[in-house]
Amino acid sequence: MEKLVLLKILVFHSLEKIGKNNNLNNLFGIIKLTLNDACEHRKDKMKIDKILFRLSKEIIESNTPNPYLIGIPKRGDLLAQRISKNLLSENFKHDVGSVNYLPFRDDLDESVAKSILDKSPKDRDVILIDDVIYTGRTLRASIEAVIYSGRPKTIALLCLVDRGHRELPISPTFIGKNIPTNQNEYVSVFLNEIDVEDKVEIKIRGSNSII
Repeated sequence: MEKLVLLKILVFHSLEKIGKNNNLNNLFGIIKLTLNDACEHRKDKMKIDKILFRLSKEIIESNTPNPYLIGIPKRGDLLAQRISKNLLSENFKHDVGSVNYLPFRDDLDESVAKSILDKSPKDRDVILIDDVIYTGRTLRASIEAVIYSGRPKTIALLCLVDRGHRELPISPTFIGKNIPTNQNEYVSVFLNEIDVEDKVEIKIRGSNSII
């Protein structure tokens, strides 16, 4: 049943791509490419710890002394904790915390109470950590939340997945994996701290099929 649903989705998207061109060879060629993409995306239920280990190495090699890792809930803060453990194993000095970005969103009432970080980011090299970057609006709100708590020396961004489609001029400094997506797809990161397992799923909105 799942295979049938997946095939229907693939054929639908393939027909969208060829438009009015009814060339059957083109259709099967596009389906083949789409299937290859699906296989790649399945591989993107990736070894998250391996990627975080690499990102931790990149932080150390960036020559940023005593960075302040700030995770964006509800999974960016968990990723920050995992990276913190990697850095501790290398005796790399740093601080770690989380930020409440919700009061700083541009689509909420400004009267929402704002809070400050447990540790001030003033004159610190901050690394904001999130699971997926999409439009950039969550990171924009998070940057504002950090600055509200104190003016950092620098702010870098770390994301496990960059799925593209930015609406703001925001680009991560550290990227776990670039995964090209369509606007009608949804990327979900699952972590074993709060989910059953570590994985990344890419779904078509309104569908239960994983691609």
